[in-house]
Amino acid sequence: MRLDQESLLLTVPVATTLQEIEKFLKKYRLSLRFSPETSFRNPKNLTIKKILSENIPNLYALRYGDIEDICLSVTMKTPFGKIHTKPVPRSATGPDLKKIFIGSHGKYGEIVETTLRVVSLPEKTKKLSLKFESKKKQENFLRTLWAHGLRPLRFKKLKNILMLELEGLSKVVDAECQVINEAIK
Repeated sequence: MRLDQESLLLTVPVATTLQEIEKFLKKYRLSLRFSPETSFRNPKNLTIKKILSENIPNLYALRYGDIEDICLSVTMKTPFGKIHTKPVPRSATGPDLKKIFIGSHGKYGEIVETTLRVVSLPEKTKKLSLKFESKKKQENFLRTLWAHGLRPLRFKKLKNILMLELEGLSKVVDAECQVINEAIK
């Protein structure tokens, strides 16, 4: 594993597991902020290769994006040789080959290495459970939440209950809580 602390980029072989990555990054107070969706709750044996080949959804996608957003470049072995995609801005012209390779189940070649975007560990995390009188009020609250630009780490919508998880700098989380309290009134 190679960590560029200035750019917050981590280059890893795809055989590396999520657990190994998080253990390595914890020493630097960094995290990948990828939590696999549903059936992949135990990331002990979940490798980056499996995540990339199956394009496994991220529970933290609202805040940090899916794996194709976290993955900035890949190195692939193909019958024609190695292909290295470059971590270029989204505004660059031409097709994004990385997005073609992610989720292809190895159809176009074998991904052998990837560069991933990492982030600092949050200063504060807050879980909220909000109860609503009706589904309509819950939907109006969510519209207000998005209109204010709030991006919770994740949320779960139940019948009349909305579970939110916020994270970030303490002052930002406190401000988000204040906006939520005002919007719920």
